[in-house]
Amino acid sequence: MVMNGDISWLELYKVWHRRHTDYLSAQRALDDAMSMYMESKGPPPSRQVMKKVDDLRHQMSEARVAVNEFIAAYAADEQDKHNLPRHE
Repeated sequence: MVMNGDISWLELYKVWHRRHTDYLSAQRALDDAMSMYMESKGPPPSRQVMKKVDDLRHQMSEARVAVNEFIAAYAADEQDKHNLPRHE
């Protein structure tokens, strides 16, 4: 497993993936609620729901920044580049 200090690549990826999944699920629910409202089939989404989606998006973005920083730091170390997974 690729490690950078005490942070593992797999753990960073899992955190990002979990937050990405949570965000997409909440965004879909918000989109569905907004569609129902626009079709006059339900109440508008609450501000709390919209804030929750915004917070989840922010958390997902922060996790992605951590992944990107890990990749950049690891890729800068010339002697360890041969261990990065290949994407062909």
